[in-house]
Amino acid sequence: MYSNDARLYYKYRSVYIHIGVGFSVVCSGLKVMLELNLTYYAEFNCKQIRFNTILLSKHTHNMNNSIYILNPAYFLRNDVRRAVIGTYDYPEMPSGMYDRNIYYLIHPITAQMLSFFDGTRNLQENLGLISDFFDIDILDCEKIIDKYINNPETLCIKFEDDYILLPKMVLIECSEAKRTENYTPEEFEVNGDIDLKTTRLYRPLKAIIELNFSCHTDCCYCYADRKNIKAKELVPTEKILDFIDEIHKERIPSIEVNGGEVLMHPNIHEILIKMSQLGYRPFISTKIPLSDAQLCFLKSIGIKNIQISIDSLNEDVLIKTLKVKNGYLHRLMQTMDMLDAMQFNWQVNVVLHKLNVSVDCELSPLLTFLSKYKNLVSIKINPLGYSMYKDSQMFYEFKASVEDIENAKTFVSKFAQEIKHIDFVFAEYICQSDYEQTNKLDKFHRRSICSANQKGFVVLPNGEVTICEELYWNPYFIIGDITKQTISDIWNSKKAKSLFYMDQNMVSTHSVCKTCKTFIECRYHQGVCWKMVTMAYGVNSWDYPDPLCPNAPFPNTRYYY
Repeated sequence: MYSNDARLYYKYRSVYIHIGVGFSVVCSGLKVMLELNLTYYAEFNCKQIRFNTILLSKHTHNMNNSIYILNPAYFLRNDVRRAVIGTYDYPEMPSGMYDRNIYYLIHPITAQMLSFFDGTRNLQENLGLISDFFDIDILDCEKIIDKYINNPETLCIKFEDDYILLPKMVLIECSEAKRTENYTPEEFEVNGDIDLKTTRLYRPLKAIIELNFSCHTDCCYCYADRKNIKAKELVPTEKILDFIDEIHKERIPSIEVNGGEVLMHPNIHEILIKMSQLGYRPFISTKIPLSDAQLCFLKSIGIKNIQISIDSLNEDVLIKTLKVKNGYLHRLMQTMDMLDAMQFNWQVNVVLHKLNVSVDCELSPLLTFLSKYKNLVSIKINPLGYSMYKDSQMFYEFKASVEDIENAKTFVSKFAQEIKHIDFVFAEYICQSDYEQTNKLDKFHRRSICSANQKGFVVLPNGEVTICEELYWNPYFIIGDITKQTISDIWNSKKAKSLFYMDQNMVSTHSVCKTCKTFIECRYHQGVCWKMVTMAYGVNSWDYPDPLCPNAPFPNTRYYY
């Protein structure tokens, strides 16, 4: 069963709620009929059990003067033939008050209902307006809206043959937060049939701008294609500013700026100010020790989320792996002190390799040191990965053993239990044993969903557009150029669509995908990680299967642990 946002359906397939209320509505001439159904349904292990109880309100105060708003962590978006609800990048909201990093396809009617909750009216007034707008009984309105008020868990709603997901805490009391963007129900009118099945968005939600590939360090594990001659070609700043304007006009809610070191771009202040003026608060990731003046500037334009990369408290290790100079560690520690004192919501990224994997000598002192910071919100630990753009011998020289990584993972898990104010994330990694036939099938079905070319795009420093920030200038994945095309032209280009909805006829005879009977199911619904494919089989074998596929050949390159 693959329906609306299949990956999340599977996550919540063990328990779901079926809620429906009967009414008719006309949206731009489209008449939508929903069946009257005020009965709870629950599914446990895919077996439906019916509860013969009347849907009762969980709120005794629904008809009072309380003011509820659409959670400020969420945005709504018209996506041509449906609507989208998603999370803004790093909203100023406690983590328990919203679902992070989500976007769900929803029925336009749901978006229209939620659009009324802008904080200007109390609940009773909104119910009256919704009742009038849809021409349905106000009590039915209450029963629908009641499910969205302070809902503690993700909602899974069955609509005909599709499953619609809504995040937790959809509507919250206005006293807890304020919205910066509001909507009207007319924004979500749809012409034509409703589409809750296709996963590629009709309009992108995210733009990643790789501003430059200049760096303060020369990391032994760098995965970027920095030596490519195109990496030295930078789009004029004026064009970047125009492009940011276009992003805003297209109502794309999320912009990321990456590098290289974005703070080394010659006009980074001008670019960040422009983004700030339009309401964007990009996440900044850096390895540069920052000055007080730099941090004051970032805070003055509303940026609060910064990631610092630090792999060790041993400067000799940093000098060998990052090619930095003496004094780097001291200046980086000063930066972290200032970040905490200035109350940034900052994060730390650690790359784990042979020289820093020791628990006693390296990892324990580092995490103990970091745990003293009050405003450090998360620490992510990434085992060193293979780079196609570095000497492969260097990877073998610095990669840690599987045993050492597992020991580190166990330590981090125990350490995290003692440190409650920091979120610890230990990234997944691939072992040679994962490619053995007996282990492949389970790994393949549990693989991550590839979102490349599904919800956003990546602009390279020279203006060319690719579908993934780790595919760089691989010609198979270039879908446009911001110096020559509009966002709409790029996103709707034949190349972009053909990559996502890949025709099996496009596959070479060298690939087992050419004759695979589950090609459509695999490619359209979960996809394959093209970065992993090209790492495993080479850049010209882009149409090969995911290396974890049971039918895939064993990787040609040894990038695993």
